Amino acid sequence: MSAGAPDTALSFAPARQRAPRGTVLLGTIAACFVATFTACSEATPANTAEPASASPIARIQTQPVAPRAPSNVLLIVIDSLRKDRMSAYGYERNTTPRIAELASDGVLYTGAVSQAPWTTPSIGSLMTSRYPSSLGIETERSVIPESLDMLAERLQDAGFATGGVVSHTFCSTDWGFAQGFDSFDESNILGHDAVTSAGVSDRGIEFLEANAEAERGDRPWLLFLHYFDPHFAYNAHDAFPFGGPHPDYAGRLHSGMLFKELNAQRDELSPDDMTELARYYDSELAHTDAEIGRVLDHLRATGEYASTLVVVAADHGEEFLDHGRLGHAKTLYDELVNVPLIVRYPGGAPAVIDDPVGLIDVYPTITEFVGTAAPDRARGTSLYDAARGRHRTPADVFTETSRYANLRALIEGDHKLVLDVSTGGVVLFDRRTDPHERIDIARREPQRAKRLAKRVRALMEMALEDVVQTTDRTLSPEEEERLRQLGYL
Repeated sequence: MSAGAPDTALSFAPARQRAPRGTVLLGTIAACFVATFTACSEATPANTAEPASASPIARIQTQPVAPRAPSNVLLIVIDSLRKDRMSAYGYERNTTPRIAELASDGVLYTGAVSQAPWTTPSIGSLMTSRYPSSLGIETERSVIPESLDMLAERLQDAGFATGGVVSHTFCSTDWGFAQGFDSFDESNILGHDAVTSAGVSDRGIEFLEANAEAERGDRPWLLFLHYFDPHFAYNAHDAFPFGGPHPDYAGRLHSGMLFKELNAQRDELSPDDMTELARYYDSELAHTDAEIGRVLDHLRATGEYASTLVVVAADHGEEFLDHGRLGHAKTLYDELVNVPLIVRYPGGAPAVIDDPVGLIDVYPTITEFVGTAAPDRARGTSLYDAARGRHRTPADVFTETSRYANLRALIEGDHKLVLDVSTGGVVLFDRRTDPHERIDIARREPQRAKRLAKRVRALMEMALEDVVQTTDRTLSPEEEERLRQLGYL
């Protein structure tokens, strides 16, 4: 977003949606707030109306992607990023113009699913193309096993220079994520009250500069950047005020509020409070987007952009009372697991793909594009054929969580079945007619529910066949306090 751009007071009202084409955009706020919040978003003060952000969804068509390899790889994962809060996916507020610009030059996936609604298993699945339960990741102490063939290791073996910059404990060296990286920077793991996106971009650009100097452009590279700022606590940034601070707001919230304090007041939050919370969150997205833009600008300035495969994804979304909760990790509703995924293929053309896909598919997509093989035990499938306009049979997508509840879900087209492993109970949603996942149709469609539940159990068994021996980390007092402040303990 350009400095000084006008904006409007928005809340967690549903984003604009196009007519369904095999998927739907996810819902956003609890039913009791929708009418009030929609009215807030439409109440635009004079001279403050922000123009609707340009959305690739409305104007690009699926076109073939021309192969171009070898290629550099820039893999960006943004923590706690809701798809429906992004400019490229039709959000009214221009929160992420730089990512939208990338999407207009790439393939935008509307049906991407994270394999878990919290960081360690989600990024673990992305980096291994294995399901979280096969990784043994169940708690905040679970560590990625050394025996796995991580994406960075695979590309390192293929001759790539590999660099990683992370800003969250849950994807750090101590949690097993440094495997295969020539350099792995953790200087921006600074906790809930730090603003770290600039530091992540700085360290990423330093890696690119050092590699260019050492290799003289002869060696391809993989750079993994993890941006934490959209994660709670939510901070408002002066450069992206989005209509605030509101002089008439006299509610209970403030920028940078600890999650445990926010969550303790969950049942008392008013529509005005939720509007203010939306402003903080959107400001975090805009700040992060601007810093990602700096990295993309560097690639263009050095001439490397044209030969770089760029992947942008979220590890999971965030709940804002959509189903009565705040935060993440505890449910498998779309506000948490239907995540943004944008892939810019060198030599490719813009496209929109609506079929369900998983973050588990990113690893084999990258390896196929750069000309190396994915591991034999990879459970994802490459998205490259579909991006080239070739037929790809839509796959069922599996997601799971064992945090606070033992849930497994399967997405088949518009339908999602969620199985409670502890009780055996199931719920079934038709997300085409019920995009906010409020109407359980399992009794209305018992045969579909039975068939999908059987498929879920089969995938659970397959994941257990792949399970690897893992260990749980003993947390230091400092780590325990950091995770407590973040709302995990």
